[in-house]
Amino acid sequence: LGDSGLRGIADRYRSWAKRQPWFMTWEEKLKRKPVNRKILNGVVKMVGYNGVKGEYAQRDYKEKHCKVLSTNYAKFLKVTDHIETQYGIKPAYRYDGWYGRFDSRYPEYFPVDPELGDFKAFIAANNAKGRLVYLHVNPIQTDYDNDSFDIKNMSVNVACKHFAATWARNRLYFNSPALTQDLDVAAEKKIVSYGVNGLFEDVIGCTIMNDFNPKAGYEYFQRDSGTQALRKLCKALSDAMPGVFRGTEGGTEAKIPYYDALMIGGKKSGVPIFQMVYGDCIANV
Repeated sequence: LGDSGLRGIADRYRSWAKRQPWFMTWEEKLKRKPVNRKILNGVVKMVGYNGVKGEYAQRDYKEKHCKVLSTNYAKFLKVTDHIETQYGIKPAYRYDGWYGRFDSRYPEYFPVDPELGDFKAFIAANNAKGRLVYLHVNPIQTDYDNDSFDIKNMSVNVACKHFAATWARNRLYFNSPALTQDLDVAAEKKIVSYGVNGLFEDVIGCTIMNDFNPKAGYEYFQRDSGTQALRKLCKALSDAMPGVFRGTEGGTEAKIPYYDALMIGGKKSGVPIFQMVYGDCIANV
């Protein structure tokens, strides 16, 4: 590239990116999905349950000891009304911990814990105010304590070993996306059926997957079949809910058409090359 500097590198890369089939600008997304305009006044993150740190705990222990309710739907509505009255803006609202006690499908998305209040009435009240409310989901990890958990549908490494991460005292396994796609689509469609106009899909946006689960029937072995299956899942979820705002964690290029906003983190010393190349393709929240 010669002595073109960081801007020159980004420009050269951009000229290549624009020719790729997954390149899509923010303006194109706005035409396809008008609800996206509501993200531009910023995002307020709302949390219904406090995260509980520590090692994995079995379900009966968590049910008894780890239920820490920090607020409820009635209080949420008062907070949002106050923000919009006090500051004269209408931000978007991202809700985490909306469906139950913990994160990542514990023990399932539904039923929503009644201590939070009437979920359907809560969504209807926000919609009546014209708000973009988007809810935290995690389509590619399943909690070990989930009633529908099936180890045979979880991804494995080249040695056919499973990997479990511990988050908020839950044991989370990565799914084999080729095996759980229909379940993931059905779960999110049910959420949207309550009138929800946005989803935040955790983890999936920053993930590539080397999955060697023989049950998944991948076309070829030891390459990127798992990552391709993950991309197909993103497309299936997007296609199943057209018009619904979709955010995700991190960002990979091939997923740009399927997500409207990326939660981009990283070290302070990191180079913002992704934003320099794709800044007009996504909303950075």
